[in-house]
Amino acid sequence: MREIEEAVEMVEAGKVNEGLERLHQSLNQASDEEKYEIAQLYHEWGHVDRAQSIVEGLIDEYPDENELIFFLVEMLIDNSEEEKAIAMLEDINEDDVDKLRALLLSADIYAAQGVDEVAEQKLLQAKRLAPGEPVITYALAEFYYMTGEYKKSVPLYEQVVRDGGIPDENVELRLAEALSASGEFETALPYYQNASQNSMDLNGWFQYGVTAFQAGEHQQAIHALSVLKERDPHFEKLYFYLAKAYRMEGLPDEAMKTAEEGLRLNEFNDSLAYEAGDLALTEGRFEQAEEFFKQTLDIHSLHHDALKSLAGMLLNQERFAEVIEWLGSIEDKEEQDPVFTWNLATAFRGEEQYEKAMQHYVEAFKGLKENSAFLEEYGDFLVEEGKREEAINIYKRAMSYDHSRVYLEQRVADLEDY
Repeated sequence: MREIEEAVEMVEAGKVNEGLERLHQSLNQASDEEKYEIAQLYHEWGHVDRAQSIVEGLIDEYPDENELIFFLVEMLIDNSEEEKAIAMLEDINEDDVDKLRALLLSADIYAAQGVDEVAEQKLLQAKRLAPGEPVITYALAEFYYMTGEYKKSVPLYEQVVRDGGIPDENVELRLAEALSASGEFETALPYYQNASQNSMDLNGWFQYGVTAFQAGEHQQAIHALSVLKERDPHFEKLYFYLAKAYRMEGLPDEAMKTAEEGLRLNEFNDSLAYEAGDLALTEGRFEQAEEFFKQTLDIHSLHHDALKSLAGMLLNQERFAEVIEWLGSIEDKEEQDPVFTWNLATAFRGEEQYEKAMQHYVEAFKGLKENSAFLEEYGDFLVEEGKREEAINIYKRAMSYDHSRVYLEQRVADLEDY
């Protein structure tokens, strides 16, 4: 119809109002097929109400034409009229060839509304009607995956893979992700490998690398994360796992280089800053380790691992006042760790503030009653303070939890003979 063509030409030329007017004029002489075409144009141009009105009229004429019903349902969803859309889909007979499509669309609507139980029932009904249809199986697998029921999704994805997959869907990647999310890291890896031969997105490469790392396949993790880094060096999350994988492979220089690259990208990544500090500490680069631990604490002042590592370093260097400064500022007892209290006790002892040291040893004991290293040090302090009987009990307690500390028997004997 020439009027429809002219309307399209006007809109494409930027004469939107004139084009819409011409389209409206053409409606009076249009055939039913042309009315459907006009409705599609209205919908495409964002005039959903006009399109809906035309389609509702056509449905009155052709109540069994499912394409019209599905088109109207799409517009009802756009207008947030989901209940009306569901009612129309329910009216499609179970013997109709389009019933499966109706069930899938109903499931999507219910899932979007958060009514997962009904969405599941719609998908299971579709699965019963077409048990061998891969699209239905995949839709049910996707539902379980999206609702966090990964173990339920796995056999369904496996069935789809066995049946040849779904066009334009990387089903093996989805299966790998479901297995990984279920904690089956080693089982997931071959599917990630297969999926990587096809088009795999950046997040797929990241999950592949993380899964390989968690499975202990560090070389494979390095490969996957290096591919990701090459494709998108700004994918921040990769640097933490890539650094750890290099470290596990005995490549500390590569690990440190990777950590520093990640920190240049985001200097506020406390996990990466701590990893760099821990790596430096392991390599005996104490000044560098201290710098990274302090960077970590600048980002997250209550990063427990960084606090413990920094305090341990400072204690080894007998920098007791700095330990007190760092740990003494933690006032929220819910955030307090008994190891911090132990560290403070050691620092106060080193600073010859014995009363405060005793207070902290007593407090630390509440949480470290079974820590033989703490108990030995506490016993030594009690001896210094002249509390022999208490020291004997603490030494005996230390030996009961760590039988290798047999040398404490002599200390106990000496105290008992004193």
